[in-house]
Amino acid sequence: MNTLWQELFNSLNKADFKRVEHQSTLTLSDIEQEARLLCWQICSGKSNYDSQQGSVQSYIMGKLWGLSYRYAKIFIPGQDDADNSDDSLQSSKIDRLFLKNNEWVEDPLTQLVHHEETRDTEQHQSQMKELIQSTLNEQDKNFLSLSLALDINELANLFTLTPRAIRYKQHNLIKKIHLAQCKNGSLN
Repeated sequence: MNTLWQELFNSLNKADFKRVEHQSTLTLSDIEQEARLLCWQICSGKSNYDSQQGSVQSYIMGKLWGLSYRYAKIFIPGQDDADNSDDSLQSSKIDRLFLKNNEWVEDPLTQLVHHEETRDTEQHQSQMKELIQSTLNEQDKNFLSLSLALDINELANLFTLTPRAIRYKQHNLIKKIHLAQCKNGSLN
């Protein structure tokens, strides 16, 4: 087992370690030590690695990238490392590819989740608009839109009612919308 984890460690791409180092505040030796530990854990059966979910190398690099996110270095475009070696220049070029409008581009899964959440939110908002349009009469629609734009005292002056009467009217309007939601099953 002693040589098995070392062989696994030697099979890893050392250039990937440099990329992880470039994105984090950790040193290269810290990253290599973490990789050695992960290799030993996998070979001894003390990790949660599942071969059905990917290769050992992918698992280890995923853990190392996760470590780099925990100890992230703030990257400023155009600012290179002090040494201008080919590795640091290549790494800098790769980093610029991952930047978009000075923000990190999210991975595709995160982008998909964000897109789905946005779509669900927009769909829920359009359902609420349709529900309000079908449930409320014109007077209630006007009161609702004014309630969203004005404070209680301004509404009270506009409708020549007391603030308490305005709050009561708002409460009844909210109940009416809530009942309509319950009838349509659109309440989560």
